[in-house]
Amino acid sequence: ELGIDLKLSIYALDSTVIDLCLSTFPWATFRKKKAAVKVHTLLNVQTSIPTFIFVTPASVHDVNMMDTIPVDANSVYTMDRAYLDFERLYQINQLSAFFVIPSKRNTRLRRIYSAPVDKTIGVQADQTVLLVGYKSRLAYPDPFRRIRYHDAERDKRLVFLTNNFLIPAKTVADIYR
Repeated sequence: ELGIDLKLSIYALDSTVIDLCLSTFPWATFRKKKAAVKVHTLLNVQTSIPTFIFVTPASVHDVNMMDTIPVDANSVYTMDRAYLDFERLYQINQLSAFFVIPSKRNTRLRRIYSAPVDKTIGVQADQTVLLVGYKSRLAYPDPFRRIRYHDAERDKRLVFLTNNFLIPAKTVADIYR
């Protein structure tokens, strides 16, 4: 049980590599002397049921699956930073769906607004931001919401990007966790 009461469907996208024997599966080349496949899964978090499974050679990068997964309007898609691609995230945004994704350290953003936060629940910042780089700004011209969160259990500081400005900042962190 997530403990998140949302009227939105929540999906988690991730992949796992399965090692195979190269002599038995020569079609599954991964490295010179290694065979493997990658299983990409879109999981409905509320039901724990996969809604999409796709098997590729292990060399296929995770971000490429964002072109393949079905995206439903008014749903939230959470994924790790391997999927951080502004053009693909903008496509999710254009389909009236939402995403929650960790930011990379080198993501250049400019703060345009800071909302008040309750630091006692771990939320350190709730900001509206814009991408700074020319190419990234072309790929995603709209504002993001940047949530900085301190996970006290693991003593980790996390920074999330989302296009959902309506749900509470703590809920954004909870969706990813």
